Amino acid sequence: MPIGAEPACDVAVVGAGPGGIYFAWRLLESGSNQSVCMFERSGRFGGRIFSLRNQGAHKDLVVDLGAYRYAPAPFKEGSWYVYTPLLGALIDTALKLRSASYEPGDEQSTVRKIVDADGQNAGYSTFVEAMMAQLQSYGEPSFQLQYNEELASLAPVTAQARVRLTFASGLTVTAAKVLLNLPQLPLLKVLSQSPSSLFGPAGLPSALQVPTPMDGVKFYVHYTNAWWRNLLNLTSGSFGDGYNRSATLTQLPSLAGRYHDGHTRCDGPPAAECRGYLEAEYTYATAARFFLNHQLNAELPYSELDYSKPAGRYALDMIHQVLLDYHAPALDSLSRAAGYNATALVAKLRPDSALLSYWGAQTPGYGGAIHQTRSGPLLEVTELAPAAMAPFGELPIFVANEAFGALRGSDADLSTHHGWAECSLVMAENVLASEWGLPPPAWINATQYDEYVLFHHDETERAKRGGWHQG
Repeated sequence: MPIGAEPACDVAVVGAGPGGIYFAWRLLESGSNQSVCMFERSGRFGGRIFSLRNQGAHKDLVVDLGAYRYAPAPFKEGSWYVYTPLLGALIDTALKLRSASYEPGDEQSTVRKIVDADGQNAGYSTFVEAMMAQLQSYGEPSFQLQYNEELASLAPVTAQARVRLTFASGLTVTAAKVLLNLPQLPLLKVLSQSPSSLFGPAGLPSALQVPTPMDGVKFYVHYTNAWWRNLLNLTSGSFGDGYNRSATLTQLPSLAGRYHDGHTRCDGPPAAECRGYLEAEYTYATAARFFLNHQLNAELPYSELDYSKPAGRYALDMIHQVLLDYHAPALDSLSRAAGYNATALVAKLRPDSALLSYWGAQTPGYGGAIHQTRSGPLLEVTELAPAAMAPFGELPIFVANEAFGALRGSDADLSTHHGWAECSLVMAENVLASEWGLPPPAWINATQYDEYVLFHHDETERAKRGGWHQG
């Protein structure tokens, strides 16, 4: 698409995150003959799903630096009811991807991760990659993807009943319908640069302002000796203070990690030593900000810390000491039982590297890791996702993103629980159902779809579970 040209698309999708990719995949997979143009501000697709493969000394480990799991059956996690039926059916039935228990040590957990033929972590990106591969098989003009195109503004073209999209590069495109797969802050930036004719008498929609972004951190340390497994047999469960804790201003981090999350491999026979990654930190909000000192990249939301370099050595020595302190009671107990000093052995070890992802307001194109719903009088919680989905009245501009979507509660009501790809996919699915008239996909249970996916038109159902809302 040359600069200055104004190509026309039937449907423009802005943002190649899971919701945008799912929207385009469902539309074309349904047999639609409409052309879909997808625009992505960065050089990669997947959004806040970000799997790094070929990691570690043997280049055979996978680290998910963003989203990482799904729940095809309901699960109570702390105070949250977690259930992702659309995502579960997509991964398990539609795409037929292999999966395994995310936390095998918890028999009650239904949460799963995507694995390869050998049962090793395949990376959560696998499911968006599978949809993208099918999309690209359609070829032009049915589907085209343009990287490094950041949306600058939107404007209605009333005479043509179309929408004009203007990008930072100078490219302009018109489309009959637009799907914005953008998080809150990037979307608000676009709207701030768009003409007032976009908004009409109601002005800026409240639904787009009600959520608030939250910083998030994931920190994985790599050891050639996975001592938590080799010595303590810790393969499942969590340690530390929990990832929703509030942090005091200290010079050392109060880590909160999980033994089952980091990818490890054990070479040779079962008794052989294991190597790999320990998830040393997974946290949000103020607790995340400790790691801003070590996350020096903005465009790609991760940094690699190398022990051979001063900055890496400083951070990894500190993290290792905190990990040692956390595990000292267990190591001391092992020392007494085994007749050797396990504590001293681990004290001498060091992680050779680490991967740190920081998704915050400063991260271009994302503006945060996840979102929360602010409380107040502007909008009922159950109305947020339906209202944000079609925020400009009759204008054919639609929104699908985790920032505005929410998981359902145990009663199937929309909750305040953002932070899952399901939230974005469900909004995309409802746009397709209401605006394009697509029937439920054959690969999901009809009852689950009706209760946990669909936003209803009927007033009784809307009052109960949240419903379609046009602007």
